[in-house]
Amino acid sequence: MKRILPFIGIVLLCLNCQNDDDNPENSAIPEEESCEMQFDDLGLTVANEIFFAEQAGWTIDDTPWKGRYSDNIIELSFEGNCGPECGAKAIFVFNKIGNCIDYNYYYTVYNQGGNIFDTRSISESFLLYELTIQEYIEDRLFVGRISNTHQNEIYNIDFWIELNEDDYFTEEVPEYTSFQDCLGSQTPFNIDVSNDNNPDYSIIYNEEIIQYHSYEVPYLKSEINFTSTNPNNTILGYFDNFNGAFYGGLQTTVNGTILSEDFTSESDSVYIGEYHDFIGESEYPYKQYNIWTGREWNIYDNPGILSDWYIVVKMILNGEPHYGYINFSILGNDCEIVIHETYLNPTPNEHITIE
Repeated sequence: MKRILPFIGIVLLCLNCQNDDDNPENSAIPEEESCEMQFDDLGLTVANEIFFAEQAGWTIDDTPWKGRYSDNIIELSFEGNCGPECGAKAIFVFNKIGNCIDYNYYYTVYNQGGNIFDTRSISESFLLYELTIQEYIEDRLFVGRISNTHQNEIYNIDFWIELNEDDYFTEEVPEYTSFQDCLGSQTPFNIDVSNDNNPDYSIIYNEEIIQYHSYEVPYLKSEINFTSTNPNNTILGYFDNFNGAFYGGLQTTVNGTILSEDFTSESDSVYIGEYHDFIGESEYPYKQYNIWTGREWNIYDNPGILSDWYIVVKMILNGEPHYGYINFSILGNDCEIVIHETYLNPTPNEHITIE
């Protein structure tokens, strides 16, 4: 989504601070935000239930407004396309200060394929918009305009939002659990294939804070890898049973059969996937967009589930190669790693078949 106003400003909150040093009761009164609403007849009608993009300087199609409210804020939003295979949702946040409404900021959520489970980035804009209200009935009707001037051009965003009790929400992210408290607490997850009470392979993770631009909300990327714990142990490749896909230099398959001899490459590590945990001052709003993503994560139907993988392995024991596999699943939202089966061919130099 192209925004006419690309730079980021800072919203300045005006604090109403009235302390009387001679009165101890007054000195204990906390500071409150001041808020003054500007009313005017803007000529808006129910036709403004649609966001008119060109008038506002946005390069998307006109699209319906959506609204909801909590005890503290009102959120107005619309969705549109930001390019091929790219969807976006803009959310405008207004503070409720007593009986007053004050514009705060907006943020935009970008995703791939228009699927909210595949969030790619979130950007914030603290541009100073002036709010003019045509009509406001608390938690029932919000009609108005926010305006911004850029290069002597005035851009107006008009809205007509009717609300009811079904639009009420609480500012929380249900059942949020950090990766570190979930799968992170279980790693390294060691796997003994040769049954000698020593780990041969392990599921591990590393983390990195990602923020490509200053206006983007940073996220903590927790990347999961399947790795060998011994230089004599290698990974030939893997088979994703959900998508029926083979990886790792596999040349041929016969009726869905995996033949270890057909793998032409070896490595000591395989990338499995990653979790993106957006970082904000509080859990709401950004952690509702946290995602599991990666090569084969079933993000569209069952986010957080990596189902029924086969890792094909080669281990050197007593100087001779043995072939085997590890069959496992990762249930990300349930904080669970499940090893379904491990197998190592006791006969050296004999390839295996997985059906």
